[in-house]
Amino acid sequence: MKKRSWPYWLLLLAVLASASLIFFFSSQSGDASNQSSDVIIHAVISIFYPDYDTLARGEQRAIYDHLHYVVRKAAHFSEFALFGFALRAFLSFHRLKYRALLAWAAGTLYAATDELHQFYIGSRTAAVKDILIDSAGVFFGCLLAWLLLSVIRKKYRKKSAQ
Repeated sequence: MKKRSWPYWLLLLAVLASASLIFFFSSQSGDASNQSSDVIIHAVISIFYPDYDTLARGEQRAIYDHLHYVVRKAAHFSEFALFGFALRAFLSFHRLKYRALLAWAAGTLYAATDELHQFYIGSRTAAVKDILIDSAGVFFGCLLAWLLLSVIRKKYRKKSAQ
């Protein structure tokens, strides 16, 4: 058996931790999930809409609803970008063809199972649109990992050549 280095184990831990984080957030009830989003929404409102309290109720509702949608979808994208980054970086330790494609496919499959999981949680729903957003997040994370790994390899090769 090949002895693994500490980055290997650190990245495996990152994959498992990010998958667990996604599972944890998906396990929250609809009310708990909305409360988490509300904290961020109110912070954004206080920064970008300082006169929010003076606006008409309809305007407040429109701003809140728009931000609610954006914050929730950004959360989906971000948590799966982290997962995609960790997956792609972890797979760099394996001699596999199409590592990036494999990381993206595995992340997208996890996104689909995540939506199925949410379907069985009270007051939560499953949406194909969320799978697409999650998949785009995984792709973005894989792309970032690939770029970072390319820079690291380039520096390592340059240093080795000297």
